[in-house]
Amino acid sequence: MPQRGRPRNESSRAAILEAAGALLREQGYEAATISAIAERAGVGRQTLYRRWPSKAALFADAVLDGAASLDATADPPHGSIPAWIERFAGILATPDSAALVRALTAAAAADADESEKLYAQPTRPAHAQLVALLAAAGAGSPADAELLADATVGALLFRALTRAPIDAGYTTRLAKLALGDSPDPAQG
Repeated sequence: MPQRGRPRNESSRAAILEAAGALLREQGYEAATISAIAERAGVGRQTLYRRWPSKAALFADAVLDGAASLDATADPPHGSIPAWIERFAGILATPDSAALVRALTAAAAADADESEKLYAQPTRPAHAQLVALLAAAGAGSPADAELLADATVGALLFRALTRAPIDAGYTTRLAKLALGDSPDPAQG
């Protein structure tokens, strides 16, 4: 069936995604409004709403396109699980990243086709780094390293999604669990 209406302008799409990424970096997710994105891209708001049903969907597309980033794989630590957890927690602890994680989660929940792509972009590479670190640290079988990475990344993402604090005490206890040590129960 032929597409109805005017054909989509790919240069407008690229300008919109670039504007979304720039505003995310400059102002953060919450402050980057549809109106501001449209103005920066030089298009009308309706152009955005025709392509994306929500701000979350727009930012999901911007992340997939590379215009916006939650780069959890930059500067990987060398062999240190606690350093990896601290770095990933630091990324998620910023208000903008936490808001973007919530938006991407909402976008993934709303569209099953986008869900796998969103997982593949910001999360899978970081997860693979942690699996490799855990395997090198002797975390048991490859399946055990995968399970520990799932639990560790999941715990950090849960904190970002629920706006719970991700402080040094939490990441230290999480690293101890990932390494097979018992955390101090007095630390809560």
